[in-house]
Amino acid sequence: MEMQYTNLLTPELRASLDCPSFSSEQKSTMPDEARQLVEAQEVFLREHPVNAVYVIATVGSRSKQGGVIVQGNSGQSIQLNNGHKTQSAQTGDCVVYEDGSTAIIISGAGRAMHDNHGHSIALVGSRLSNGDEIISSPQTTALIVQRQGVPLC
Repeated sequence: MEMQYTNLLTPELRASLDCPSFSSEQKSTMPDEARQLVEAQEVFLREHPVNAVYVIATVGSRSKQGGVIVQGNSGQSIQLNNGHKTQSAQTGDCVVYEDGSTAIIISGAGRAMHDNHGHSIALVGSRLSNGDEIISSPQTTALIVQRQGVPLC
């Protein structure tokens, strides 16, 4: 069974999200305008630390009651930590349980612009039609980050 991840904001994850993207040496070789933009972003990161993360659910995500997302219909591919790619899940996608029963993802974040159905991307924490909830995902490369003092869209 692959590793599963939650919305837990560990010290390691927080540090990686607040880490500057460029070293001092790299910044010294940038044009002035680019370096100023990078330094302004670094100030923003220091002033608005990460205070929550929301992991995007994909095929292989698990629910509290033992269900698994077996097919994602978002059309969005996400690379797992092991290098394999999987599909992200969205509202309307199905969760399957060991006994063969199913539930539909009924909550998520945002609205997809690529289709006429207005589906939302599923997250760890999304609700299912049977009252269950997605509790983990096999990936941590795609997540929504909330920063202190910055409202979520």
